[in-house]
Amino acid sequence: MEKKDKAVYDMQYAKENLQQVRMSLNKSKDADLLSWLERQTNKQGYIKELIRKDMEGKTMKIYESYGVLAHEKKPVFSVDIPASDAYDEIRVYIPDEVEISENAMGEKLVDIEGNTYLLSEVLTNFGDKPCLKWFDGKKERRIMLEVI
Repeated sequence: MEKKDKAVYDMQYAKENLQQVRMSLNKSKDADLLSWLERQTNKQGYIKELIRKDMEGKTMKIYESYGVLAHEKKPVFSVDIPASDAYDEIRVYIPDEVEISENAMGEKLVDIEGNTYLLSEVLTNFGDKPCLKWFDGKKERRIMLEVI
């Protein structure tokens, strides 16, 4: 009876928590990739590590804080430290048109359309989602940040 319960549990766990991803490689055109992948003892771990390394330059950790004075009903997004004791650490995707760098003091900078801003000054909330908001000299502009 115990083995059957474990099998049911395993199936239920897999259904709720796992997602399978398939990929096909051409034996001729992708022979180099197949050969390299065969050398890896942990193929799944190797592929996940490559994806995470690729994500490092295109994602950023920010804080989503709750219950901030004068913003009790909306989250406040910040860069280096949370804005309150109640917060979530989240990761956002940085769009291709935005470049992130640091100044001499270690503050994060964003370069948008050739203009550089302190990230802490342009990171804000729009519809309870993180976004970059700036004034380009003519009008207010926004780029929504995708939470991943």
